[in-house]
Amino acid sequence: MQLTLITMAIGPKTAAVAYVYGPKMAGAIPLERVVEIAHARGVPVIVDAAAMLPPVENLTRYVAAGADMVSFSGGKGVLGPQSTGILCGRKALIEAAYMNSAPNSEGVGRPAKVTKEEIAGIITALEIFVDTDQEVQRADWRNKCQVIVSGLEGIAGVTTTLVEARPELQDSRSGHATAIVRPDTLVTGLTDDDVIARLKEGNPPIYVGSAGPEGGIAIVPVNLRDGEAEIVTERLRGILAGS
Repeated sequence: MQLTLITMAIGPKTAAVAYVYGPKMAGAIPLERVVEIAHARGVPVIVDAAAMLPPVENLTRYVAAGADMVSFSGGKGVLGPQSTGILCGRKALIEAAYMNSAPNSEGVGRPAKVTKEEIAGIITALEIFVDTDQEVQRADWRNKCQVIVSGLEGIAGVTTTLVEARPELQDSRSGHATAIVRPDTLVTGLTDDDVIARLKEGNPPIYVGSAGPEGGIAIVPVNLRDGEAEIVTERLRGILAGS
């Protein structure tokens, strides 16, 4: 049924098919199949892979799978300037995107242009990202998650889980380990949103997100520096244990 709907949706005014990588949804169609359907009708496929780095292999994976253009965030896993990004793919499409860049004042590029300093930053960040030992980095992220999970043991009404990295799943949340914290509202008197808000209001403010429909708080270690997992743990203990 989904394949039929996609086929019917492609018409003479279709400029491209957008394929977005995010948390896996039931019935998601593999990129390779989407490429096959679109290309059979002469339509390019543009992939939003903003959150799909690491692993570093994804820099070339989607173009190799037939995608015509792929966008990555320059922030997130690459750890470059948040306002930057990376486009990969067919030269003609990259040049078409460049037409919206500065100094073309008719496009979106002028008010949203990336500075020379940010361009230097993303190039440097990308070089560091490519040269980084991915296994060592994943192990470091896992260790930070373990600090949080272990540090919250023994608090009444609180369960913690260390979700292992599984980059092979090609899910926006699977490239790194994640610490999941679930407070039982009946025991702690706190909802997920309560804990998220109190972390944000503290000093320093700590920003975390929801673990999704299954409930809980997701603590992603990608931006944690050495010693900061301990700070997060201490703050969470103070909130969840009622001190």
